Amino acid sequence: MSQSSCEHCSAPFTPTSGSEGRFCSRGCWYAYCRARKPDVCVVCGESFKARSTTQRACSRACRDVLVRRQDERSCEACSKPFTVKASSKQKYCSKSCATAAHMSRGGTAKPVGSTRPAGGGYVMVKTPTGEWMLEHRYVMEQVLGRKLQRYETIHHKDGDRQNNAPENLEFRSSPHGVGATEAHCRTCTCFEHA
Repeated sequence: MSQSSCEHCSAPFTPTSGSEGRFCSRGCWYAYCRARKPDVCVVCGESFKARSTTQRACSRACRDVLVRRQDERSCEACSKPFTVKASSKQKYCSKSCATAAHMSRGGTAKPVGSTRPAGGGYVMVKTPTGEWMLEHRYVMEQVLGRKLQRYETIHHKDGDRQNNAPENLEFRSSPHGVGATEAHCRTCTCFEHA
């Protein structure tokens, strides 16, 4: 192996396998860490000794302020001011501004009613509000004329998760598991064979 120079005492040494090869001994590493100049908290300006290279706040209280810090930004599409978390990369005040900016750069937006595959064999559909949702839930919302509750589920009678025809969907007021093996509710039609 080649010789390295210790970052603390500058003595030449041969690094051992598995080491980073920055220090000649553990003692030099400890001394280097103790001698490091203190970091400055980005929230309160106090000096502190960081426990990692990414630590930016001196205490939990300052870290909480940092995490919740809000930035006032100007929308890149309409120049309207909006507030976001300081760590956010958000450039636009709304989805409509983001879409407009995307379109102005030559992008295309999928029309309402477009579908795309979702995990587990399901299908997503673009709704008139511009959001994507599972197609079987959207179809059942249209049939019922109301939004579904989170605990309400939809059963595909034929087991095909891509067949979202209203007559193939069955509304359930609770989770129904992987599949039905016997009549499971008053309106069960899973076992009627035409």
